Amino acid sequence: MAETKRLSELKPGEKGGVVKVGRRLPTAGFLDMGVIPNAEIEMERGRQLVPMTLAQLSLGKTATIVEIEGGRGLRQKLLLIGLFEGKAVRVVSNYGPIIVEVDRSLVAIGYGMAQKIQVERC
Repeated sequence: MAETKRLSELKPGEKGGVVKVGRRLPTAGFLDMGVIPNAEIEMERGRQLVPMTLAQLSLGKTATIVEIEGGRGLRQKLLLIGLFEGKAVRVVSNYGPIIVEVDRSLVAIGYGMAQKIQVERC
């Protein structure tokens, strides 16, 4: 029987197959990347990709928005203030409302909204 490893344990260039994706159904972001059971994957870079929300991002850190877990209304509100998939943001304040810099402008959003924005650190 083959050895089972977490994705974070794969080294660059090492290949593997997806056995399961967490304890719940995979999110659309995982499905878009092809991370589904029985898919083949290969680690391309040594940096570990840890899913985190904008609310979890530390003060002064920069990240790229990879997914917004919300309906059309939330997505529209965020789009109107410049927050959408692929956009880079930097946390300016995380006390009270989350204040981020996006395109040299400061934008404030509530903690609940920030929890629905999945990011990847740059």
